[in-house]
Amino acid sequence: MASYTAPGFEEGQQSQNPTEGVETGVAHVGMQEAIETPPLKYQYRPLPSPNSVRLIELLPGRGLDPIFCSLRTVNLEDAQPFEALSYVWGLTGDRKAIFCFDHETVPQSKNSTLEVTLNCWHALHRLRFEDKSRDLWIDAICINQEDRKERSQQVSLMGNLYRMASCVLVYLSSYDLSVQLPDVFRLLRELAEQASRFPDGMGNGHSVFGGMDHSIVISFRKFFENAWFKRCWTLQEVGLARRSLLVCDGDELEWDVFFSLVRWFNRHQTLDRINLDLPTQELENSISLYDAFEKGRSFSFEHQPDILDVLSATRSRECTDPKDRLYAFMGHPTAINEDGPLIRPSYIDTTWMVFYEFAISYLKRTESLRILSAVDHGRKPPPPVFPLSWVPWWDTSECTCNLGLSSLYRASAGSEEFQNIRLGGIPLDDLDLDAVLEDSPLFEWYELMMPSSYTDESLQNILERSMRDIDTYQMMKRMSSLEGLRKPSLTVDELQGWYQPGEAKLSVKGLILDEATLTYPILDKEYLGMHSFSAEKDPDGHAVERLCRDILEKRFHSRYEDSLLALSLTLVAGMHNSKLVVDLNEHKASFTAYRHAIQTFRPRVLTREASRELISRTANGAAIGTESLGSLPLDSLWQKYMVDAVQACYGRRFFATAAGYFGLGPAAITGENIFCCILFGATVPFLLQKHGDVYRLVGEAYVHGVMDGEAIEMWKHGELEEVDFQLF
Repeated sequence: MASYTAPGFEEGQQSQNPTEGVETGVAHVGMQEAIETPPLKYQYRPLPSPNSVRLIELLPGRGLDPIFCSLRTVNLEDAQPFEALSYVWGLTGDRKAIFCFDHETVPQSKNSTLEVTLNCWHALHRLRFEDKSRDLWIDAICINQEDRKERSQQVSLMGNLYRMASCVLVYLSSYDLSVQLPDVFRLLRELAEQASRFPDGMGNGHSVFGGMDHSIVISFRKFFENAWFKRCWTLQEVGLARRSLLVCDGDELEWDVFFSLVRWFNRHQTLDRINLDLPTQELENSISLYDAFEKGRSFSFEHQPDILDVLSATRSRECTDPKDRLYAFMGHPTAINEDGPLIRPSYIDTTWMVFYEFAISYLKRTESLRILSAVDHGRKPPPPVFPLSWVPWWDTSECTCNLGLSSLYRASAGSEEFQNIRLGGIPLDDLDLDAVLEDSPLFEWYELMMPSSYTDESLQNILERSMRDIDTYQMMKRMSSLEGLRKPSLTVDELQGWYQPGEAKLSVKGLILDEATLTYPILDKEYLGMHSFSAEKDPDGHAVERLCRDILEKRFHSRYEDSLLALSLTLVAGMHNSKLVVDLNEHKASFTAYRHAIQTFRPRVLTREASRELISRTANGAAIGTESLGSLPLDSLWQKYMVDAVQACYGRRFFATAAGYFGLGPAAITGENIFCCILFGATVPFLLQKHGDVYRLVGEAYVHGVMDGEAIEMWKHGELEEVDFQLF
């Protein structure tokens, strides 16, 4: 063996001959010479047709032998059986080289190399057989990532690729986590055995982790911190698969065994899930939306799911390119009809054009306002010229349950015949999507999102020049990189007077119910939990008890006969276990038990660090933890209410209106002139902020007492007036 160090190896590592005594379907001419010859960069050849894909033949090897693979081009429909890899790229700057050949020209390309990320390199070593080759599809290798046109075309085939794979191999890397994955795999098997012995849960609030070593519990939690569980693309990859296998360095586990355990936690070990902050509910919701279509399994949905349910369930997931928040799910059955997917991948288009195209395509295909419930501006209000408030900006990390995507509410019941949706004044039926996109040059602005820093004078210059010639947006792009400049003091009305792309206004009809006049801090798990007080957030006690106190002391107007009952229903959005509350007596009892738990909680204020430590330690005992509750009995009633409130309130604010309505609205409720509105054809109310003659969509809302068509009846009796809303 020559002293040349093969790419991907440290100096001094020994390498064995990966092809010795092995016969495979490709001629291994000159492999030894390839190791000893300075490598050349692998050059991709263009794919011959839109349905062509590249497959990898991963050649055999042992241990730290260099990776050798050949690429062959096939028609996807005619491909021989292959497996597909599902993994996370990892840090793109941390790369290793592999030897890569064209199947047809091995002798000519025997010393060409391709750089892959460290995660991919580890996966190839783990999946390589010692005595035979293995046929795989791996995106980072099979797609020329430097060719945006090819990327766009190949991404449109990825749904079919994962459907057709004989098995999807889910490779979980542990090099970035302080946890031994083989140990966690053994724990998963033990827990799966527990679940089979106790199909209805441990009962009486008992933790499945009772008696376990603390380090094991922490390792289990860290397992779900693996980047694979956070990425957008990975859901499609297992959701569309015939069969999936979890693979780590040293072990493997059938996906179905793991996913059955996930369902068990969600249904029967709810408090374990909450205490450890496990993302299992989001995982089940997302995968089930695939299973129901792909595998013929029976799942109970309140309505026929559509692509918005998929996108909403996956909103907290991560991706490098914001466009992939949509492209990663265009292979889902709900995104496809006889005309093809709602949108086709294009990495040439700007992000905002992709989001806008999806919004108008969905509106035209469905003629439904459900898409407005997907609008989430996060915890900060959008800037004055934030692009089109009615178009969902999918690249947000906020995760709330979208109320209007369920079939529980009927806020506009009886108004369907009056619905009249128009874009730029054009009815949806007459809308030419291509013409709308081509005739919107102002959308070049949207990708820029306005410069993050600028002077008054420089901004005014940009505005004046852009009024004369939209092509000067390139100058704005350069301006956005300037540092240390002040933000101008332009008002919203002044900016809107300059910038109103008429072709992008969404016109909808509806009613103004009332004006929101009072809001409370954002509610989430840290406010609603039993042991989540923090010194900086809760100096006056528990957030819910403060709300009750304000209502009892009549610090704001209430129109309800039983204001505490109205509050209790508002804080759970009228739901229990994701269904409408039916038994009011049981609901009252659970809210009373919850308030009792709050009031009898030990009166000590914890810092955020102490709170997290307590959550971690109580995972090793009974539900919530007797240490945090003192003598408080573990009454399941208050636990049920807390779970419902956490789901409904996370990322939302409680608000009250001038006429005394109670509601839950988005975190971005700030400022004046915010009105609670009922849009004809929408299932939930919306909060709209008025600017002159137009309105900005703030977000959806739950408003107690108007969720079942009550406002429409008021309108029919002349108590409310119809409004033609122009949303920008």
